[in-house]
Amino acid sequence: MAELTNSRESIAQASRLKTDFTSMSIRGRIKHLEIEGFTMLPGSLGAEQIARITEETTRLELQATSYSEHQRVFQKVNRTNSPCTNSMVDYQSTVSFLKELLGDDLVCTSNTFALSAPGHPGIAIHADSMSYGSTIFGNESSASILMRVL
Repeated sequence: MAELTNSRESIAQASRLKTDFTSMSIRGRIKHLEIEGFTMLPGSLGAEQIARITEETTRLELQATSYSEHQRVFQKVNRTNSPCTNSMVDYQSTVSFLKELLGDDLVCTSNTFALSAPGHPGIAIHADSMSYGSTIFGNESSASILMRVL
């Protein structure tokens, strides 16, 4: 059996990010995103919301991805009875940050749930998108500016 890249033991031993996102300004978060490739909005979700999202996504019939049996996805969550999960598309703290970053004219092109289990090979955070006008992944992955929100 191949060695897992993200076993529970390796996760427990992994170094932890020490950046204080809680006191960081919006401008600081934008700078962190530009330099490090990600940012965080701590405290955005409460325990009740997380529990509701967990309950809703547990009901979804996930499909294995083509590249790992340890990652399963459900595309087009917006077409399911998942009100709390779907409300995240218009979640105030995220939308406020994205408007500051990208401007007022925001469009959500997809809503996918992905579950990566232990054994999933490490993969860099990325956006599956193509140049504006490309038809490789369809219209929803062809935008002049694209931001993935996890």
